[in-house]
Amino acid sequence: MADNERDTVLAVKNLSVGFDQSQTRTVLAQVSLKIRRGETLGLVGESGCGKSTLGRAVMRLLPPNATMAGSIRLLGSDVAAMDERRIRRQRGGVVAMIFQNPMSALNPVLTVGRQITEALEIHTELRGRAAIARAIELLHIVGISRPRDRVHEYPHQLSGGMRQRAMIAMAISCDPKLLIADEPTTALDVTVQAQILDLLASLQERMSMAMLFISHDMSAIASVSDHIAVMYAGRIVEQGASTQLLRDPAHPYTLGLLNSVPHVDGVRRPRLQAIRGSVSAVSANDVGCSFRSRCDFAIARCGTETPPLANIDNDRAARCWLASADWRPTLTPKCAST
Repeated sequence: MADNERDTVLAVKNLSVGFDQSQTRTVLAQVSLKIRRGETLGLVGESGCGKSTLGRAVMRLLPPNATMAGSIRLLGSDVAAMDERRIRRQRGGVVAMIFQNPMSALNPVLTVGRQITEALEIHTELRGRAAIARAIELLHIVGISRPRDRVHEYPHQLSGGMRQRAMIAMAISCDPKLLIADEPTTALDVTVQAQILDLLASLQERMSMAMLFISHDMSAIASVSDHIAVMYAGRIVEQGASTQLLRDPAHPYTLGLLNSVPHVDGVRRPRLQAIRGSVSAVSANDVGCSFRSRCDFAIARCGTETPPLANIDNDRAARCWLASADWRPTLTPKCAST
C-alpha cells in the first residue's frame, strides 16, 4: 500500500444518496472526496446543498427511507458493510461529529460531565472517578473555565459558546481519527466564532486528526481548510487546494460565494454581489447544470448536458463547460459594471 493511501482516513467514491417519499429524490449525486491524516477538507455551499447529508452518511446516521449507492471507507473499512454493533463503535471511537445546534444535540436532562463520561465508558476502559477526571480534563482542554464546576452543570446553564465547546469535548473524548464539524460556528457571535475556529485548528494539530469542516461561511472555510470542495445541489462543482481555489475560482458558483463575502479592512470596495435566486429543490440527477438558472455565464449546452467534474489543472477540478484556462480570468459577473 502506498504511503498516501495508508494516510487516507476517509475516502468517499461516487456516493449518491436519495430519499424515498412519493418518489425518490436524489440529494447527493456521484460525490467523491478524500481526506488524509492531519488534513482539513472544507465543504462549502448554501443551505440545502446536501452538505449535512454527506456528513450524516459518513456517520451512517441517515433516516430509514434513505437509499445509498457508492462507497464510504473509514481507515480502509467499508462503512456500508459494517453491522450495527461495529458502526456504533466507529462513531465516537474512529469518527466523531459536532452537530449544528449544540442545544438540541446535547441531552437537556443529563449533566455535561455525564454526557462525556458516557462516551468514555463505551469506547474506553475509564469508569467512575477516572472517567470524571478525564471529562474535567477535556473541558479544560477546550477552554471552559472552572471545569470542575461545569462538569456537573446542565446544558441550559451554559452559554452558547460554552455549549459548543462542550460538544467539541465530547467529540474528541475518544481521540477520533476523523472529526466532522457541521456548521460549528452557526449562531455564535463573531468573537466566539474566531475562538472556536482557533480551538479546532489547535486540537487538530495536537491530535493529528483529519477534519471535514462543513459550512456556508466562505471566510470560515478559508481560515481552516487545506483543501476545499464546493457543493451545489448535491454535486461537487469545484474542488482543489484552498489557496489556489480562493485565488482563482474556476466555477461561477465559487466566484459568487467569494464575491458575497464582506470585507472590513477599511478599503473601499464595490457593492457586494449577491447570487440571485436560491438553491433549487430539483433532484441532483436532473439533466443539465443545476446552477444554470442563477448563472451569469450560462450557455445553451448548460441546459441539455450535465457537465462532468473535470480536471482543469494540477489537483483541481470543476464541473463547468466553460472552466478552461482561457475563460477563468474573465470570471467577472455582468452586474459588476453596473
